[in-house]
Amino acid sequence: MNQLRTAARDYDSELLLLGEQLEECMPELKAVRGWVDELLGLYEVEVEKRATWPEDQSEWTKWDARAYLETRRRVETETEIGKTFARASNAEQSFYDNRIYPLCDRIKAFWPQTAEGRLVKCWARAVQIGKTHFFLNQSWNAKDDQPTHGGTEAESGAS
Repeated sequence: MNQLRTAARDYDSELLLLGEQLEECMPELKAVRGWVDELLGLYEVEVEKRATWPEDQSEWTKWDARAYLETRRRVETETEIGKTFARASNAEQSFYDNRIYPLCDRIKAFWPQTAEGRLVKCWARAVQIGKTHFFLNQSWNAKDDQPTHGGTEAESGAS
């Protein structure tokens, strides 16, 4: 039985290494997302200041929607807050496109043989679909075979 576990762990070694690389990206992702979130409120206030559409979105016409999009475009190109928000949003998208998504795609290509490997694959899926809020403040410590967020094994998605 120990040989089987060792073989499974060896099989998942590259997957676990990719999981560690994904974990190493989390502080930078958290910082970039924090930058976007910090600016989003200021950006939204600026858009609302210039707003000229109905409060009830169910009453919007296509002209209201166009006016809304034009207002957002003007805020992004004519105000410092808008320009900074656009830079932050572009930086976040670039980080996902160049670092997160390729790593997650590689992780998802594996067929894990261990609970740790399955958790890494589950985590990669969650990160790719934007469910990082759960993982940004948590980490996986493959050496201890335990999630370090303090939750139960069932909460962590391990089986």
